[in-house]
Amino acid sequence: MLNIKDGDHEAIRGIANCYKNLGSYRRAIEYFKKAVELKPDLLKAHRLLNQVYLKKGEKNKARKQDKIIVELTRQKEKESFLKGDKSDPATYISMAQYYLDHKELKKAGKAVKKALQLKADFPPALALQGEIYRQTGDTARAISIFRTALKKSPHRPELRKKLIETLII
Repeated sequence: MLNIKDGDHEAIRGIANCYKNLGSYRRAIEYFKKAVELKPDLLKAHRLLNQVYLKKGEKNKARKQDKIIVELTRQKEKESFLKGDKSDPATYISMAQYYLDHKELKKAGKAVKKALQLKADFPPALALQGEIYRQTGDTARAISIFRTALKKSPHRPELRKKLIETLII
């Protein structure tokens, strides 16, 4: 391995990428591993390591990288939401959508509640609240909330679609 300053994970990742581009996958893996050893949350290095494993046909190792990538991405998304403006209901809407996407309905509900505390009858918050009720099986409440959201924001076709989908259930 080249003699590079120990903490320079970006340089090591760059060298690994060069080896990857040259088709020297064994060397690329060696350097990508060193980069993620120095900085375990280096998402780009994990993604590139994943690509190299796939090119080499090492599917199990690629799957392991996939899991790491998903977890790191979730952590980074969550951190960015938590750094958001706590007085802006949109911050809580983003958090709620994140939690909803990851099937964490209780956390999504809490984030929506906070958004509605900051701005009552906020249509994006109502839409998410309706979706949470829909996913928990409380169809009557979901319909009521979707109708309220549509009254506040009749120009949003996705609300009408959600209402229709819920009525059909």
